[in-house]
Amino acid sequence: MSEIGSRTWLIGEIPAVQTEELFKHEVWSRFAICDGADLPEELTPLLAALPVQLLAEFLAAARGTNADSFRADQEAYKRAGLRFRI
Repeated sequence: MSEIGSRTWLIGEIPAVQTEELFKHEVWSRFAICDGADLPEELTPLLAALPVQLLAEFLAAARGTNADSFRADQEAYKRAGLRFRI
């Protein structure tokens, strides 16, 4: 991904020492979620999903669109949406 200039985000802990080296690249970012905190496992899906949902909302707002529209403003997706409901 770095070779083509794509931004890469990791949400949570870095899984291995080798992976940690990748985050020295300019286009790699890490969003820590409760590093070192001893939380009940039941909370981790919420703590992982919420930042991603916020990121989607912020990016959609920056583009002037609705994050919950499921691309209904694009013709191909609008046609597909007529056949089934999300």
